Formats: sequence, structure tokens, C-alpha cells
Amino acid sequence: MRQKFVLYLVVASALDAVPAQAADDAACQDFTASIMVFVKSNASLRCAAHGPQWSPRPTEHLSWCMGATPAAVKARLDESKAYIEACKKNGGPPPLPK
Repeated sequence: MRQKFVLYLVVASALDAVPAQAADDAACQDFTASIMVFVKSNASLRCAAHGPQWSPRPTEHLSWCMGATPAAVKARLDESKAYIEACKKNGGPPPLPK
């Protein structure tokens, strides 16, 4: 029983040492294309969102994505989509995302 517990601790420690997986190139290309649609909508609808997340430069979004986890990429897409949808629904800028 003690050997199983020690083995469990070794495996658990090894898993904790593995860094989070970054998004892959294809996923980041898709992310960049999607986020640029939101960026263009932000400008055309005059939604007023600003900051790095709303940069008009695709290379900045691609670079960010390559260092981000898949969960962070999904969260950014979800936040951007929700913001643009709220802007469309309200006919103007909703509160800016945090």
C-alpha cells in the first residue's frame, strides 16, 4: 500500500511540473481570423472597446495566442463575441470587458 501511495505522489508531482500546453499553430490561425472579425465589428459598430485585445494588427493576436493556453484562447474569443453581441443588441457600447 505504501508503494502505491509513493508512486501516486511521484506521478502527481511529475504532472504538476508539466507546463500548460500552448495553443497550436492551426488553432491560433483560426483564433486570429475569428478575433479580427470581432475587431472589425468593434470599429464598424463604434462599440468603443480598446486595448491589446482589440488591436487591428493580426500579428499581435497570433503572437498572443501562440503563448496562451487553449482555455485562455477560448475565453478571449467568448469575451469578444459576447461584447460585440451586446453592442449590437444595445445599439451602442456596453460596459467594457475587464
